[in-house]
Amino acid sequence: MEPLLQVNDLSVAFVEDKTETVVVDNVSFSVEPGEVLCIVGESGCGKSVTALSILGLLSPNARVKSGSIIFEGKDLLKMNSKELDEIRGNEVTMVFQDVMNSLNPVLTIGNQLTEIISAHMGYDKRKAKEYAIEMIKKVGLADPSAVMKKYPHMLSGGQQQRIMIAMALACEPKLIIADEPTTALDVTIQLQIMKLLVELQKEFHMSIILITHDIGLVAELADRVIIMYAGQCIEEATVYKLFDQAGHPYTRALLGSVPSIYDDPDKKLTSIPGTVPENYYEIEGCRFSGRCPYAKPTCSKDQVYFELEPGHLVRCHRVGKGEIPFESE
Repeated sequence: MEPLLQVNDLSVAFVEDKTETVVVDNVSFSVEPGEVLCIVGESGCGKSVTALSILGLLSPNARVKSGSIIFEGKDLLKMNSKELDEIRGNEVTMVFQDVMNSLNPVLTIGNQLTEIISAHMGYDKRKAKEYAIEMIKKVGLADPSAVMKKYPHMLSGGQQQRIMIAMALACEPKLIIADEPTTALDVTIQLQIMKLLVELQKEFHMSIILITHDIGLVAELADRVIIMYAGQCIEEATVYKLFDQAGHPYTRALLGSVPSIYDDPDKKLTSIPGTVPENYYEIEGCRFSGRCPYAKPTCSKDQVYFELEPGHLVRCHRVGKGEIPFESE
């Protein structure tokens, strides 16, 4: 079976004052039909820029330097705005990170929902309204007719996020990109939103790219996981393989920084010193080596992204060569 989405060697740069900064460096991955793919990493690793590149929503000072983004056999990077508009909203949609600024504050929820439905599905006003009410019911909001008349500020953060999901699902897309959809929501609402998204994913038989830094969500929802660091993919595996046999020191450090109910009560959580380097595109070798307590001089050499075993990719020359990153030497 062909992947629904195939990203090949994607590189994205921002240009400011004639200075080019590469923020996404040769990123490659695929999404299978019906799959939940999680992209994980600290803030500033290039996760959101990668997602925005897929839909052609990069800021004016950003440009795709190289690569291809193949959706159902068509390269999205070779499409013009009109051709992309036929894909965006219909086939691929996005739930944005900042829900508070994603809805138009001067239009009612009903106006915003029916506008999307009419534009993409060609429904008349009456049918669009009926369908909008049906979608509000699907995302679990009570009294959808009343919700239609409200403005965004009259809804809670969780209710606004449900409306964003309703908008994303309105045209029954094949792929939803959810960019940290539970940001700024409390833990209880986060769980409700993610359970809702997964239930609807199964109902509509769609794929999801979930961008997050929440390891708990990854364990709960993902089929496959990609770890990003400093603009690069550094590890990819199934969710079970990643949690059981993580290879890259950064991945292990991420997992070690999260508490588990199975941990010994006296166990101390690990922490990752430092921050993601700002000018990481200038680093020739391993971009994590400056924060890795197990770095060696050989880490200054370019790291090859290789297949450790079928379906498990790692960007670390020490993995698979008899050197275990977290063993003392």
